[in-house]
Amino acid sequence: MVVRGEVDDDFLVAMRQFREWAVRIATEQHNPDWIMSESTKKENEFAFSLEAYNYFAAHSCEGFKELRDEEELLSLLNAHSKHLYKDESAIRLKKSRFFMLPDKILEFDFKRNK
Repeated sequence: MVVRGEVDDDFLVAMRQFREWAVRIATEQHNPDWIMSESTKKENEFAFSLEAYNYFAAHSCEGFKELRDEEELLSLLNAHSKHLYKDESAIRLKKSRFFMLPDKILEFDFKRNK
């Protein structure tokens, strides 16, 4: 688990690659259990499930960690939200098992943790 103030470099790299993978999956094939389109006030975005992230992590050549449950995923997304999301919008869709796909993944100096 990530302590507040710490940055998990591997998770940020995973989310950068996961976003690209998720958009490609949403474009090429329809799997509503993994990725779904979600309209927000500003634009059309995508939401994803823990199942989609864990599938990506398990099949990645990078050896990313699979997550135990939705609360662990939510905790990591919240802890890294300033690096993953453009604004203060909801990370988890209300009353669902879906999370908003990050829309802001900064170029990050992983050696300096900034």
